Amino acid sequence: MSNEAPALPEGGRTVNKRPLNEIRRIGGEQGSPDRTIPEHLKPHYHQDGNAFRSAYRPDRIEFVDRGSRMHAYYPISTFTARALIDIAQARGWKEIEVTGSKQFQQAIYVEATSKDLGVRGYEPTQKDAEILQRRAERRESEKNPMVQAFLHAESKKDRDDAVKKYPELKAAFLADAAAKAVAEAKIDSKKAAEMFVSRFRDSIAIALHTGRSLPAAEVKAERPRPSKVEERDRGSTR
Repeated sequence: MSNEAPALPEGGRTVNKRPLNEIRRIGGEQGSPDRTIPEHLKPHYHQDGNAFRSAYRPDRIEFVDRGSRMHAYYPISTFTARALIDIAQARGWKEIEVTGSKQFQQAIYVEATSKDLGVRGYEPTQKDAEILQRRAERRESEKNPMVQAFLHAESKKDRDDAVKKYPELKAAFLADAAAKAVAEAKIDSKKAAEMFVSRFRDSIAIALHTGRSLPAAEVKAERPRPSKVEERDRGSTR
């Protein structure tokens, strides 16, 4: 079966086929394809047949599930790339093959490698190594008692007690609050806001563990809008 997107007519001409942004299980599968979806992902998607639409943008198909393979549509968020790997891991996949844009392949490689899932079809870069190093630092930071105090402080009392024991956490909690305020004011998507705050807290944890300066809460400029062809690709349900 081809893993290329079908050619689409546009203005009387044919658009060249492009590889699907797809991951495929390596290895045989007995019986019916596994359709397991981790519980923590279900609130973020609406299932429509094989398609999974955004729970926050019902008009947007995020990915299509074929059991032993899944493909996603532009623009592909970090959350959805991570969701595809979470699904693959929940289904017991040990190795995958990835095709598609370099951005998609990189995102899948990083997410899969972080969870000890083998990846074929992509040649990792130095940037990938740096991202994986950051994730390793984040995991290592969780062993730090000061970082644990930061991450586990949910109430004002928790935060006050943590600051008494670790005065450095006063600035960390202020930075965390600033990130949440920025997310609420500037990010419309609930899912994207949660991801922003989560990544920012990771940055704080790493900074506390390594002694680096605390990060500043900033939202990057939005990505360019997809072309009409990309919009049609995203809306189809192969």
